[in-house]
Amino acid sequence: MWGPDFRTSLDIGRNPPVDGSTSIFNILNSAFLIAGEARNGRWAVGGEFNYLNLGDDVNIGPFNDIANWVLDGTMTSLVLGYSVFDDGQSRVEAFGGLRHWDLDLSTTVAGFTASTDESWTDPLIGA
Repeated sequence: MWGPDFRTSLDIGRNPPVDGSTSIFNILNSAFLIAGEARNGRWAVGGEFNYLNLGDDVNIGPFNDIANWVLDGTMTSLVLGYSVFDDGQSRVEAFGGLRHWDLDLSTTVAGFTASTDESWTDPLIGA
């Protein structure tokens, strides 16, 4: 089980920084999540695909919607598992695989836009 947590900071010039924290449900624009698993005897293969599009408008003092940001991200994973113990009532399974992340972030402040993207792959091992 995992879940995102967002903490933000906006610093423009000599103004004091604006910090914030919010629930994902307040900034969720769209999402698509799917997971699956297939078994054959002691072997299993599983995977998931998650797409999230998050964003928010930022109000600073009397200026409404002076800034906004959008995070577009995907996470895909693929694992292979083997049941090292299975007595029909319980099972212990060892698995390994990969999880790939691809995140694109853009922000617009007073009409100026900046963006960045990051991608990385993590190993998955467990029981």
